[in-house]
Amino acid sequence: EYPDEEHRLLALFRYWNIINYFYPYKNIIDQNWDSTLVEFIPKIINAVNAKSFHLSFLELTTRINDSHAFTNSHEIATAIRGYYFLPFTLKFVENETVITGVFINNNDIKVGDIIKSINNISIYTIRDSLRRYRAGSNISAIERDINTDILIGKYEMINLTIENGEGQKNINLYRNITSGSYYSLIANKGPTWKIIQANNKQFGYVDMGKLTVAQIDSMFVNLWNTDAVIFDIRNYPNGTMWYMVDYLFNEPINIANFTVPDIQYPGTLFWYNEYVGSNNSTPNYDKPIFILFDESTQSQAEYTIMGFEQNPQAIKIGSQTAGADGNVSIVYLPGGIYTYFTGLGTFYPDFTPTQRIGIVPDIKVLPTIQGIRDGRDEVLETALNYNITGVELKSKSEIPGEYTLSQNYPNPFNPSTTINYSIPKQSYVTLKVYDILGGEVSTLVNEEKPAGRYQIEFSAKGGSAYGRNAAGLPSGVYFYRIQAGSFNQVKKMILLK
Repeated sequence: EYPDEEHRLLALFRYWNIINYFYPYKNIIDQNWDSTLVEFIPKIINAVNAKSFHLSFLELTTRINDSHAFTNSHEIATAIRGYYFLPFTLKFVENETVITGVFINNNDIKVGDIIKSINNISIYTIRDSLRRYRAGSNISAIERDINTDILIGKYEMINLTIENGEGQKNINLYRNITSGSYYSLIANKGPTWKIIQANNKQFGYVDMGKLTVAQIDSMFVNLWNTDAVIFDIRNYPNGTMWYMVDYLFNEPINIANFTVPDIQYPGTLFWYNEYVGSNNSTPNYDKPIFILFDESTQSQAEYTIMGFEQNPQAIKIGSQTAGADGNVSIVYLPGGIYTYFTGLGTFYPDFTPTQRIGIVPDIKVLPTIQGIRDGRDEVLETALNYNITGVELKSKSEIPGEYTLSQNYPNPFNPSTTINYSIPKQSYVTLKVYDILGGEVSTLVNEEKPAGRYQIEFSAKGGSAYGRNAAGLPSGVYFYRIQAGSFNQVKKMILLK
């Protein structure tokens, strides 16, 4: 639990090196990773006991800005977090900590109440203190997990100041529900799927957190004649997407492009294109599908949406997801610490990133405090109130609405990197690479292009048309510039050999 100084430093160096060479998103973390090492060496050396050492590691793992970066140990579980929960659930809504479910018979507390303080400490002060130790790709995921941190702790009586529509009051509650019992209480007890009547239409509703592979055929049979199906992914699915796509598509779809760490050449990544589905004769569900999601939608849940949303009648409703798609890799460290990180870089087929951004909704809907007090599911209501007769099919090759030049990926790179750009109308396009002194070193594009989205590789391997290669170039900073019509933009990239 509390290693000697040499092994504490070994834990730091091992973790730092794994992230440095194998984390596919090191280029988008907020703080320079070298600076992070310099910052944490004295913290690890000066950790005076097990608690301070493990807290320092919790803080360190937040610096990779990854919702997959869950970290635990016996010390963290017992001395820092605890095993008992307060008898309710929380959600961060409209900048308030709102009770969304209650598991005890107590007239002093109800759904929609706002927690203002705990043991006479402002809830905002508590949230700020917990944020230092909570890893997350984005603020939505961080606030989600802080809700859990507020609920969990040691077995004890807690004094709460809560606010409702009638004012504020103080109540005392025991934190006494074990973790096993708590997660059983919060599990959805409703049906896996059902039919909802709304606005003279029949909507199929599917709880993706409960649906199993064995139930897929029966679910589609039962919901086949509905006017639309709502897939609720505000949960964690059970590996069903890989089988459900055959009901939505008649051929394989390119669901994502991955960057994979190359263990033979640490620090480099290679691209891998992933397809799901099959060439099949399964009848397709050919009516609108709605996909619901929020900050609880993470990892496989986000990946599931990436598949479903390619259906031409898909409509995404909700709010920012956790922004941690792809797999998880685990690291074991001295002191009994184990921690995770996202091991694969996950991108849309057009190389649009998902990490930290999450899934972007077509219709953004956030719950409100009043909606919670009224017992409404405002995200679901949006789907039920949507004019499904007006759903337009989405083209797989939608014309971009503006000129764009994306940041190359990976960056830094060796031996190759990919550059994406889009043009909203036919244009003569030039895309060139320059060294730091402004000298032209490569022409990537120099021709008339129709409207569309494009990607091009700049490679150190050589052999590309238009001189699209970095062969013979020294390591250093380079710039690439696009000119298309009146659009002109420059971005920086780094070649490391």
